[in-house]
Amino acid sequence: MSDNMRYNNSSSGLISPSRREPFDSRRGAFMMLAAICLVGMIGFVALSVDLGVVSLTKTNLQKTADAAALAAAQEIIASVSSAAGENSSGLTDINSISINAAKEMARKVAELNGVYIDPDRDVAFGRRVFNSETERFQVEWGTAPYSGSESYNVVQVTCRRDNIDETQPDGVLRLFFAPVAGYETASLTASAVAFVEARDIVSILDFSGSMNYDSQLRSLDTFGRAALESNMQDIFTALQPLNLGCMEFAPQWLTVAGPDPQASGEAKVYVTFQDIEVFITSSEQIDEVLLVFEDGNSQLFSATSGTSGTFKGTGSYYNKPIYGVWVRSGASAVTVSGQPAKGNKIPHIDVTFEENLIHVVSTKDLSNVVLEFSDGVHQKFEGLTGKTGTFAGTGDNEGKSIVGAWIKSGSNSSGDGPGYGERFENPGSGLADPQYFEDNNTEVKKAYCLQDIPYPYASGTWDTYINYVRTASSVRSAGYRKKYGGLTFVDYLLSQKPRANQTADLWKTPHYPFHAMKNGMSLFLEFLEDLEFGDHVGLVTYDSVARVEKQVTDAQGVSLADLGQDWITSDYQAIDILQRRKQAGHYDIYTGLGYGIQEATNLLSTHRRPGSRPTLLIMTDGQANRSPSGWSLPGSWNWNELTDYDGNGVANYKTNDRHKQYAFYQAKLAIDKGYTLHTLSVGGSADRDLMRAIAFAGKGEWIDVPGGTTIDEVEEMMLAAFSRIAANVPPAKLLHTGE
Repeated sequence: MSDNMRYNNSSSGLISPSRREPFDSRRGAFMMLAAICLVGMIGFVALSVDLGVVSLTKTNLQKTADAAALAAAQEIIASVSSAAGENSSGLTDINSISINAAKEMARKVAELNGVYIDPDRDVAFGRRVFNSETERFQVEWGTAPYSGSESYNVVQVTCRRDNIDETQPDGVLRLFFAPVAGYETASLTASAVAFVEARDIVSILDFSGSMNYDSQLRSLDTFGRAALESNMQDIFTALQPLNLGCMEFAPQWLTVAGPDPQASGEAKVYVTFQDIEVFITSSEQIDEVLLVFEDGNSQLFSATSGTSGTFKGTGSYYNKPIYGVWVRSGASAVTVSGQPAKGNKIPHIDVTFEENLIHVVSTKDLSNVVLEFSDGVHQKFEGLTGKTGTFAGTGDNEGKSIVGAWIKSGSNSSGDGPGYGERFENPGSGLADPQYFEDNNTEVKKAYCLQDIPYPYASGTWDTYINYVRTASSVRSAGYRKKYGGLTFVDYLLSQKPRANQTADLWKTPHYPFHAMKNGMSLFLEFLEDLEFGDHVGLVTYDSVARVEKQVTDAQGVSLADLGQDWITSDYQAIDILQRRKQAGHYDIYTGLGYGIQEATNLLSTHRRPGSRPTLLIMTDGQANRSPSGWSLPGSWNWNELTDYDGNGVANYKTNDRHKQYAFYQAKLAIDKGYTLHTLSVGGSADRDLMRAIAFAGKGEWIDVPGGTTIDEVEEMMLAAFSRIAANVPPAKLLHTGE
């Protein structure tokens, strides 16, 4: 077909040569379209590049804000911990300690991330508090210059690139391509809030009887006599007024007095019982002593001399305790009356015979006296004056028994020899009858003026106290067996009558380690009050069983503290009163540790605040010795998953003791609920292994107070321990939107 051929059929899509327009006339259109597309493409590239830079910068600012906020909050926590270590008597103005440090830490973290912040402008502080109406936590922000006594537990850090002066470190972001569209810079900010969780803490305190052991005589070797007895003196003083008759604080031996003499020559005898020996004093010579031992045997000491002496068993009776003693001392005196007086020449004479002397009374002056001794020897006393006299053998005749006498007075005579007056025969005078002395309860009460004084407390008697002093091994070891006084009475109360329904006033006394625990708990509450992080506290005590402490009254029934239904509370004063009005063994004496943990777990489950950190503080000074009858660990129990300290897959703690197992099982139930468990073991007999294992499994802190060499050291260590736990606040967390 020739070039000039053309189709008339328009559907063919061919155009005839005669209708085709010149190509050169459309070349510029494509160039213009390409230019327009290029401008758009450059705009999109500029937008994507600048958006990428903005996004990257924004992300860096946000990450920096997050890190700086967390670091600043952690600095507050570090300041709290440091303050607890430096000041065990309480926390002072946490603001002044922590705010500057928190600001500086935020600045450093931002700088390390290449971001500038102004600490005074870009770091804000607040308090996370619980709104009881909404049952949610909310933040109350403070305003500069952050003065006052309130403590902050929330930190907000803002990172900025919004300063119009681009030369400044927080200057706006210079864009690369956006100026084409009229946008030369971008203003950016990022903010993060970090906070320290408020805790709901239930303190689980050991109220078993062993919590007063450090103040008993059983701890003499631990603390030394001086320190222990000084503490017991403080306890005795705290119990006053207390009517103990004429007992003093320092224990004294029992002294039993014999009857008063009724006639010349009779002896006044005192016997002091000193456990394995007796000390005897008499107004006359001591002639014989018979010791009666507690096992019923006896030993005689004769041919003694002097008016006093100490006697104890010898030979096979050496160191045997003495129950009674017979003492023969003095003489039985007999008075013989002579002939009646006759006129003015013959007198009336009375002669009193004792074993080895005579007393003469005449109505006329004496001239001479002749003594006749049991061996037949006579001794004459001449040149006498006066109407009375006492006569006994002298020289070789000293101490001889007198069987008769001649008394020359006036004109009387016996005809037995020159100068031998009226004859008097000794009708049977001699050694006095022995007196018996016994160490018994009646004599103790008599000696210490207790016969008519009622025993001062609801449980106990003077007899049970006396018997305790006679029989307690710790009293014997301390050297106070059969010694009566305030010191041994205090030991009796702590050992035998510690419960509130037995000896109600012991809560007033500084008995250890219970008193150190109470002081530590008071410091703990004072710390939380000064800290003002919004922590709430509940109190569970345990012995044979456990209970939530909710209210307490005085002796007259007047309420001193009542938590109502708010059993986990910020009323630290009420919690303090509840625990300070208690004593070791307040309810019972045993150690049901598992019951205490169970009761505290239940309390947190029913009374904790949403959004708080549930925490248990478990304290004991002994070994768990109570659990439900027939209870056993579940078959799925795996110690390896709970107490593998070194990560080698093998448990570092396990026990076959059912009571300890029950305590750990209850701890595991709390751990499964997400609770943090801190533990505190106190004293030489505390179960350190169990307490360490519970704290490890519960992601808490185990603090060991091993007991010091003095009471003061125990107190100091206990205060430090409670301070550490109070300052062991949870790690800082970021507050996400909506919280």
